[in-house]
Amino acid sequence: MVSFKVLNDVKEPGWYQYIPERNGYVKIAKVTNINTAIDKLKENGFWVYGAELGGESIYKSNLTGKICLVIGGEDSGVKRLTKEKCDGIISIPMYGKVNSLNVSTAAAVILSEVAKQQRAKK
Repeated sequence: MVSFKVLNDVKEPGWYQYIPERNGYVKIAKVTNINTAIDKLKENGFWVYGAELGGESIYKSNLTGKICLVIGGEDSGVKRLTKEKCDGIISIPMYGKVNSLNVSTAAAVILSEVAKQQRAKK
């Protein structure tokens, strides 16, 4: 799923399907192939980052400008080919015995850092 706001900046919209708003807050589009979507986003000036253990800390990464986040599933992470298409791999620094978060929590932490950096840039 891709935020529809992001897709407004992308030319050639035929590679995604718009899903009508269900929650009244976020417009979402469904892409049939994430790797094609990454290629299209990169052609339109986006930097694409995969979120996975072992990447650069989100607090040291430049998450400003036009970016797209790829957040893999809890069980398998980001697929190999998709990871290769990303401009970089980022991760949330973990301390203690816990070495991962569930995908929704990880997404919330990463998006919070993105919002903080985007606001600070303005």
